[in-house]
Amino acid sequence: MTMSRRTWLSAAAAMVTHATVSAQTHTRSIPPGAADEHGLGSRVGPKGARPEWPRWRRAMAAQTWAPIGNSTLAAINPAHSPAYNLDYPDAPVWQRREHGGVTSDQAVIAPWCGAVWDEDGGNFWLPLGGGHGDYGGNESYKICLYDDYPTWTMPKPPSGSKQYIDAEGIPSGATRLGKSYLLDDHKEASGVYADGRPRATHSYNKAIYAPGVGPVMVKLGGTFVDVTDSSKWTWRYDEAANEWQFKVTPTDIHWPGLTDGAAACYDPARHCAYWLGHGGATLCRVDLKTWQWSQLTSSHVYHGGSLKLINLPGQDKVLEINLTEMAVWNCATGARTVISTTGSGATPVNAQFGEYGWDWCPTLGCVVCWPGHAGTTATLYTLTPGRNLLTDPWKWEALTVAGGTPPAATAQGTYGRFAYSSRLNGFMMLNSRSDPVWFFALE
Repeated sequence: MTMSRRTWLSAAAAMVTHATVSAQTHTRSIPPGAADEHGLGSRVGPKGARPEWPRWRRAMAAQTWAPIGNSTLAAINPAHSPAYNLDYPDAPVWQRREHGGVTSDQAVIAPWCGAVWDEDGGNFWLPLGGGHGDYGGNESYKICLYDDYPTWTMPKPPSGSKQYIDAEGIPSGATRLGKSYLLDDHKEASGVYADGRPRATHSYNKAIYAPGVGPVMVKLGGTFVDVTDSSKWTWRYDEAANEWQFKVTPTDIHWPGLTDGAAACYDPARHCAYWLGHGGATLCRVDLKTWQWSQLTSSHVYHGGSLKLINLPGQDKVLEINLTEMAVWNCATGARTVISTTGSGATPVNAQFGEYGWDWCPTLGCVVCWPGHAGTTATLYTLTPGRNLLTDPWKWEALTVAGGTPPAATAQGTYGRFAYSSRLNGFMMLNSRSDPVWFFALE
């Protein structure tokens, strides 16, 4: 597909002053960046001395929450700009249904959509969102948290926008709608719009960021406007061209499971992505150099609720979090072992366990969880492996929070919109199109 030129859209943002809260000493003693007793060190990150923090990070006190400036996705909504929306001030084609209904732009995030974090570049990505009957825009967004004044940008506008129509015209076979063309076109199973770009999709925890590759939709599904599974599985976002590239659909995966609620994670040691489907499925992986899929075992296990996968650095193992339990997968053998936990921590609520914010934290040598429930939105929990990852209980503890109160999670969950940064030594979190990114500083 011939790539077109497109305009970058950005919005001005101003920093807000964060109230200084006196730091408290965390109960853990693991130094920043150190590996713990299991050898579970940093997932990925700069080597050697840490570069200087950006201005907003230097202003934060230890163990506090604060918004990172005031830049929001709402400020660059392409529906509100005639530079993108050919039918402005009417609703754009990516929000319009064939029967005349209009979807909400909040659905870029709200309905079961995640994000990915690029530790090397400092970019927090929303590579692809929306989906099903909620939103048809397939635009991409990112914000660089290494900047002194981070600001959201939209490197790729949605299909049907002015940039693509001006450069490429109406795609052959597309049905006109206003000055553009219909995206609600009954071709969900194709996985693409008429212009060949991936359809808006419920991303859950299915997206990853791979250094040298970029954002990857490990398995596309739940596309606009039907949940019919896509015939095109794996897509890579080319950051230089600001364009999606379709990579592969495997023909030999027998138990892929359902796409909705599924999860993926990146393994830097094997340079692959793991994927686990919702329902009856088994762990699969795709090699990010050859783009070959493989299945770790022919047996399948029922996985309830939405899922989260976390690579355990240096162990060749992946942690699975589902509705009712946690398990560790052996990436060499395909063996799956259910783990036990002790202590008081996050608990499954209304099928939400895999929808919480989760990430591995090498600074603390544990998994950190943000449930985001209303009234307890500042609460973070740590889940630390036992000496033997498979047989010893993992321990829950509450993480000390000295100040700050982020907004509550959306009803559909947080997914990858919660992530740890080694360089910034803390956790980023995004809740909605109208909220700025929030951050929890460990030091």
